[in-house]
Amino acid sequence: MVKTLDLSLSVFSSRIIQSTREDVILKASETRGLWICDENTRNLLPLPEESILALKPGEEQKTWDNVDRILSRCVEMELDRDSVIFGLGGGVVCDMAAFAASIYKRGCGLTLVPTTLLCMVDAGIGGKTGIDYGGYKNLVGTFYPASSILIVPQFLGSLPRKELLNGIVETIKHGIIGSPELLTFMEANRDRILSGDSEITEKLIWLSLRVKSSLVEEDLYEKGRRAWLNLGHTFGHALEAHEGIGKISHGEAVAWGLERALTFGTMLGITGTGVRERILHLLSSYGCLPRFGVDAEDLISGMKQDKKKSRGAVRIIIPVREGEVTVRDYSTEELIPLFKKLG
Repeated sequence: MVKTLDLSLSVFSSRIIQSTREDVILKASETRGLWICDENTRNLLPLPEESILALKPGEEQKTWDNVDRILSRCVEMELDRDSVIFGLGGGVVCDMAAFAASIYKRGCGLTLVPTTLLCMVDAGIGGKTGIDYGGYKNLVGTFYPASSILIVPQFLGSLPRKELLNGIVETIKHGIIGSPELLTFMEANRDRILSGDSEITEKLIWLSLRVKSSLVEEDLYEKGRRAWLNLGHTFGHALEAHEGIGKISHGEAVAWGLERALTFGTMLGITGTGVRERILHLLSSYGCLPRFGVDAEDLISGMKQDKKKSRGAVRIIIPVREGEVTVRDYSTEELIPLFKKLG
């Protein structure tokens, strides 16, 4: 029997599940479809080989070629629009599975089973799909909410520490955006979160999902407040483009982006007194405060391909205080002297 805890979201169906991962997979596979995973999660699928497509792991696998492989298998299996593409894995797998599902026969069923904290609280939630293109993250993609998202905390038991920290960064981001309670919870429960305490981890996921789900429900296509979720990502994606896709983890990039956004906001007098220091201390306490050096011109070059640009302006999300951010648009001409001053 599969036991669930519904989040009751109108935009997508997300459930935190207390059952074993084997029960969840076997129950989901009662619906005909193709399971997408990578070589690291292949052993989690006790299913016939013909219903599985295992990709190589890594951000550099988010390509047209791999989406073509998924679509080709769907055609070979004669899947129809009532069939399901299942994504079992982290953000890379779920992004590609979702993108393929959104374009196969103009949209087929999609079920996501995230296996990383990052994917459970952020990457797998909210309907964004995509692949990397031309050296830039998620430059090609669609909005296509999954029919079902099955969140099974048991998967986190074997998660490498680095992957756990990728998710920790996104939960801190969610706290800055809309939940002082989440920040306080993370400050008070650091040791239990890092040790994998199941009760605390489930609450961490719940509190983080509340922030993201409320913004996605209100603004699925990112025309308004959903843009807040890009906090740290304008800087972070520019860093990833500068360093090379897959060379650093997404969590490292976003953590650096949060530090840059906080420092930028403090420099301009937008971010309140003490906010930067508190968040940087929290990031540091979890071991999530990397250092990178990128000059102003290279940073702006990376931002020029950012999907969040509006009428040629670079859009930056800036923290105001815990639980509140603001959106500011800047021309590249304005940013050059500001970034040089930022250091």
